[in-house]
Amino acid sequence: MKSGSAQFRQKIERGFQVTIPSVITCFLALLTVIPYGVPELNRAMPLLPLIAIFFWSIHCPTLYPVIFSFFLGLLQDSLGGTPIGFSSAIYVAMHALVGYQHTFFHDKTFFVLWCAFSVLSGLIVLLSYIVLVIFHLAFLPVIPILMQLLVTIAIYPLVTRFLQGVMRHVVRRA
Repeated sequence: MKSGSAQFRQKIERGFQVTIPSVITCFLALLTVIPYGVPELNRAMPLLPLIAIFFWSIHCPTLYPVIFSFFLGLLQDSLGGTPIGFSSAIYVAMHALVGYQHTFFHDKTFFVLWCAFSVLSGLIVLLSYIVLVIFHLAFLPVIPILMQLLVTIAIYPLVTRFLQGVMRHVVRRA
């Protein structure tokens, strides 16, 4: 039988492990809205939270609830100046699409996951563009949006490598 302090330590460790995916994703979201002082950087800033949501939804779905994606989107919208609920819809859509196909994504190779992420993020960005065109009642420039998508797809391996390291060292016993 475990002692009281060992059980307490185990509960603290479990709580820490459960919050890590959400904290990392929140950190990545904040990285995308920080003003860096470089003109037009935000137009090509990768969609880092989208990568993290895709990753956690596949590898640790029980540790990354969909409700966090919703609230993260609200936070990012309020900090970034986009319409409130816009990022939430994007993040919840990614979470739902991955969750719907979780059995397909489970145990796939990195290349298959990268291709799947590319297709899903392209679809989500296209739908987002359509929503923004309707919201603004005007066509928006397509080149910055395509650049952001391409940068996001290109940086996917680096972010995934980081998230795999986090998962391996921190979340492995969850």
